[in-house]
Amino acid sequence: MWRSTSNVRSGQGEESRVGGAFRHLDAALQEIAGQLLTGDEYPDGKLPHYIAVCITKYDDPNVLGRAVNGGFTERDPGDALRIPHVPEERVRDFFRLLCREAWDYNAEMILDLIEANFHADRIRYFVTSAVGMYIDERGRFDPDDFLNVIHNPNGKLTIRGDIRPINVMEPVLWLGRMLRPGTMRSG
Repeated sequence: MWRSTSNVRSGQGEESRVGGAFRHLDAALQEIAGQLLTGDEYPDGKLPHYIAVCITKYDDPNVLGRAVNGGFTERDPGDALRIPHVPEERVRDFFRLLCREAWDYNAEMILDLIEANFHADRIRYFVTSAVGMYIDERGRFDPDDFLNVIHNPNGKLTIRGDIRPINVMEPVLWLGRMLRPGTMRSG
């Protein structure tokens, strides 16, 4: 079983304590839903936009721990670093788990709001990390020592190893591909 320093509902970290991102997304989606109800521009009741949903901070023990403990991760045989990754077809379910276990109990409605307001084929889920995991001296991911952002002796945060972003550009590239002429469907 994966070792994590705390669980998602523990209140660790500003985001899990306050749930600000969930509140903001909820408000935006409620505004969109309200606009849909006032007109007939979207006869099927869904917006024509593409949406990239990103699970950030994959390098955080709470997020990575939930992915591993929930059975969402796999080892990519082609990855010499051996970093556990969440396959594309499992990211949506991982997002649902995180929403269900979030400190803000209304967060579970976020996935339902997204899927109620956007076409399923225009939604894609990504797991991302801007900094990535620390890789040990053997050139491998160590589940007991993977934090790449740590406190230095002065008490300030520092990056201790190489920066290895995970899926940072992929959502942008996917959205760009969806906007190319000929890729957007009508309605």
